[in-house]
Amino acid sequence: MASPDYLVFEELIKNLAEIFLQIKPETEIMFDLGTTTHSFFKELQGLSFDQIQPWFTKQLQQELVNRQKYGFPPFVNLLLLTTQEKTKQNSLDKIKATRDYFLKIKNQLEGIEIGNIYPARMLKRKGYFSHHLQLKYPKNYANYFEFQKTVLSLAQLYRLQVRLNPRHTF
Repeated sequence: MASPDYLVFEELIKNLAEIFLQIKPETEIMFDLGTTTHSFFKELQGLSFDQIQPWFTKQLQQELVNRQKYGFPPFVNLLLLTTQEKTKQNSLDKIKATRDYFLKIKNQLEGIEIGNIYPARMLKRKGYFSHHLQLKYPKNYANYFEFQKTVLSLAQLYRLQVRLNPRHTF
């Protein structure tokens, strides 16, 4: 649950619901947890078979509320820009230049959130260094085509990988 992947909680809920629906109602399930103080796990304790569907629905509705509150899909679009360069400095320089450009034109692209630069989870992979920059923009963004043109030109200029609503943001 501490993963930076915004889909992890939804996957956890789905997996638990599948487990509950595939067992007999009288089966006892035990979880090996480091802590049971989290409200999510407290609700699981003593959950009867006929309470699975309402629990599942409630959890997914709460996840939807959290995604809206914190600005994740399906309420906004995430755009993950990634460098892949032979040297760490080149990787960092290209992603910094990209971020600096977006900060410079931010007034023209109202509604865009520009994140901070961060290294990829595996900073060096297959001899290439990678850094990320995450952008958020609303669904049905009014200046979408202008924004798209800007992103594509920067991606081509700096050889960036561009992923829309990526499964992992690290």
